[in-house]
Amino acid sequence: VQISSPSNGTILSGPFFTIAHAQDNVGVARVDFYVDAVLVGTDVEGSFGLTIDSKAFSNGLHLLTAKAYDLVGNEGVSSGVSVTFSNIPPDNTPPLVAITSPADGATLSGFSVNVTASASDNSEVFWVNFYLDDVLLNSDPTSPYSITFDSRNFNNGAHTLHAVASDPVGNKGTSSSISVRINNDAPPTVAITSPENGATVLGVFDGTVSALDDVGVTRVEFYLDGSVVYTDVSEPYGFSLDSTKYANGMHSLRAGAYDAAGQRGLSNTISITVNNAPPPDITAPAVAITSPANGATVSNAVEVTASASDAVGVTRVDFYRDGVFMLSDDSAPYSAVFDSKMLANGAHSLQAKAYDVAGNEGVSGSLSVSVFNAPPPDTTAPAVAITSPANGTTVSGSVDVAASASDAVGVTRVDFFRDGVLISSDDSSPYSAAMDTKTIVNGSHSVLAKAYDAAGNMGTSSSITVTVYNAPPPDTTSPIALITSPADGSTVKRNSTVSILVAASDNIGVTKVEISVKDIQLNTTLVLSCAKSSTGYVCPWRTPSKRKAYALQAKAFDEPGNIGSSATFTVTVR
Repeated sequence: VQISSPSNGTILSGPFFTIAHAQDNVGVARVDFYVDAVLVGTDVEGSFGLTIDSKAFSNGLHLLTAKAYDLVGNEGVSSGVSVTFSNIPPDNTPPLVAITSPADGATLSGFSVNVTASASDNSEVFWVNFYLDDVLLNSDPTSPYSITFDSRNFNNGAHTLHAVASDPVGNKGTSSSISVRINNDAPPTVAITSPENGATVLGVFDGTVSALDDVGVTRVEFYLDGSVVYTDVSEPYGFSLDSTKYANGMHSLRAGAYDAAGQRGLSNTISITVNNAPPPDITAPAVAITSPANGATVSNAVEVTASASDAVGVTRVDFYRDGVFMLSDDSAPYSAVFDSKMLANGAHSLQAKAYDVAGNEGVSGSLSVSVFNAPPPDTTAPAVAITSPANGTTVSGSVDVAASASDAVGVTRVDFFRDGVLISSDDSSPYSAAMDTKTIVNGSHSVLAKAYDAAGNMGTSSSITVTVYNAPPPDTTSPIALITSPADGSTVKRNSTVSILVAASDNIGVTKVEISVKDIQLNTTLVLSCAKSSTGYVCPWRTPSKRKAYALQAKAFDEPGNIGSSATFTVTVR
């Protein structure tokens, strides 16, 4: 069976007709049609075809196949035909659009006011129109969507802004409206004239500004770090501030001038540095080691503690051993721990240094301790490696696995493992173990070794992989054959085709099945070849026109040539 239409690679939409060409030596009973291995219909006519609606499936690549069946249930499967389903739904979705600038409630002025919007659509945005009080200001067809307009062409006061976006098929989306106020009366201009940007101030300091307006300035406010700290309502505008009320360091200074309409003009922001420094601290902290005691004998982990004090405050205490820095501690109680096992046994010195905010350093007296630690236990594992066979080797029969092993003290034994299972141990060099590969399945296996020393430390080698291949023994087992239909002693019609059914099996595989049909009267034999089916083997036998008795026997063959014969059945043709 073969699909003749549509052809491979066709793009389809809506319903389409699929045609399959099918033939059989006896006759085709039906053809089933499949989309992506799912049965979608059957045709039993001589010219096999089926209408399939592509809209029942997702857009994209799909596979068409057909299966043809003959009168005895044999099945033939066509090659797959790849097609693409493309059904495009209509676009009824309007674009989404929103005003992004100016903000709702903003005040606008001047000849070049910028308005921006965001817009998106399931296909594309064709253009965006901008409206002030439903009057079209302008359009923009490309993202980012924006226009400018002259606010002086509109009355001062409250207005609304909105945008309308359209897509290529005419769908329109309208944004929410925002409220704006147009005010083309200019706010005051204001600038700080003193102190200068970057100036350092201390104590009480003065500042001045210049402020101008076309109608008149009603007041000037002064802001330190964003908060109002002074207000002046008459010229010349200025302020006096006590810097000692503020933290030392950098601060921002700005001025704002108001007119009678309540409009505010802001100056540029300048930076000033407040520096009201206290008298310098020149007194070093006092520090002393409180533990361990001078002359003490220590071992293992040793905690060193110190007391430290200062008129302003201790920022940290550094601990030294033999003049070399060990650790710092920035909070009381001050301490440090060192591992004396990292030092040679004998006398060592300890000392502490304390620091305050001004960087003054106080140094403790030096004390001596005696370090004594017993020699450490052996914790070093032996080194071990598989030396034979090589990684990736193919092996068979009995294989000698060898390993090299070494240790600072001495190796007591080497264990050998195959696939994680212990196969042997060896307690003397050269270390080896015999592995019988005939006891394991052919294929990939891992081998590793573990070496032990007197302290019980274990070293593990890298794992190697070997491939076991031992040829299998010759096959001498005959297949099993059994006639399942017709039954022994049954009667069949003459001048008809009888399907003789045979069940056959073998430990390796059945290569063919034959039926011997023996004319008992004439002692002649006809040999029939059987075809494999889903239920076993089928042997068509065209019965003769004469009424006679026949002996049936099945024979099954395997690849090495072993033959298995069934019991002989007797049937009568009537």
